[in-house]
Amino acid sequence: MNIGEMNIVITGAAGGVGSHLFDYFHKNAQSVFGIIHRANPKMVENYGNLFIVADLLNKPSVDQAFQSIQARFGTIHVLINTVGGFHHGKPIEQTRDEWVHMYKLNFMTVLHSCQSMIPIMKKQGMGHILNFGAQVAMEGMKEAGPYCVSKVMVHTLTKTIAKESAGAIKSNAIVPWTMDTPKNRKSFPGASYSGWTSLEKITAKVVGVLESEESGKLKFI
Repeated sequence: MNIGEMNIVITGAAGGVGSHLFDYFHKNAQSVFGIIHRANPKMVENYGNLFIVADLLNKPSVDQAFQSIQARFGTIHVLINTVGGFHHGKPIEQTRDEWVHMYKLNFMTVLHSCQSMIPIMKKQGMGHILNFGAQVAMEGMKEAGPYCVSKVMVHTLTKTIAKESAGAIKSNAIVPWTMDTPKNRKSFPGASYSGWTSLEKITAKVVGVLESEESGKLKFI
């Protein structure tokens, strides 16, 4: 199946990566729908009623959102989880609430989305889940322990879904280096951005993975 035939749902669709992917798929996919945390008048103005507000930390809210989207689409071919965030600045021994914050923001949001989507895809007999991990999580990053650990959990969740679905559902993860988004540039003023991963490169990788037959892979970029 090519992109032009796919109905795609994107979580974190108001974020730097999510909004870029949403715009691309709005132009190139059969249809795209975004899940956002709060109402965004500008996005509604640009794209109409292609968004739904849901609390991804609240499982009933997530279930309701996906049921509403399925009722509209009929078939959901792809779920892309771009939801998440980054935190750094403290060594391990000084971190406290950061562990819970990163666990919820980067892992539980993705887990709830996958848990809601998997039964729908199993009933369809097909589907593709694409999560976003992080290369720095593979080796660890100074003063970013909670972030790295939460992203490793996403990597493992992705592989586990692929093993449990026995081929009916493809599950992969995009694992980029630092992504070149406005938010990341603001977080690292004065950094050299030349080695960062561009949004265009991320989009190309996402498209390539979605049109492939691979599953259970971490796709580095």
